[in-house]
Amino acid sequence: MVLTDKHYLGTLCKRGHDYRGTGNSLRYKKFRSCVRCSKQQHTKYVEDNQDTIIQYRQEYYQKNKAKILQKQNIYNKHYYQENKKDINEYQKFYRGQHNKGTDISMEDCLEVK
Repeated sequence: MVLTDKHYLGTLCKRGHDYRGTGNSLRYKKFRSCVRCSKQQHTKYVEDNQDTIIQYRQEYYQKNKAKILQKQNIYNKHYYQENKKDINEYQKFYRGQHNKGTDISMEDCLEVK
């Protein structure tokens, strides 16, 4: 049974991951692997190799810093333009509370909407 472009219901995997009581496992079409087994394997890999992953990310950032910052800048400009009204309301509320000398939490600021 095909569920999406990427997934299908196949035979039960060797770990017995049953998809919503169907007696079958949800599998990736491309690799035919069980989705839950793949997720567990990925989680274990990340836990076991956290230092390596952090080091890779830091090296990648240093090599591509200009490109990353440029993309962030473009995203921030678009985000600001699309959410200008909400951002201004938040800032007015925050400044008003801050100037009164009251303690303010992020939840208080988000309740403005």
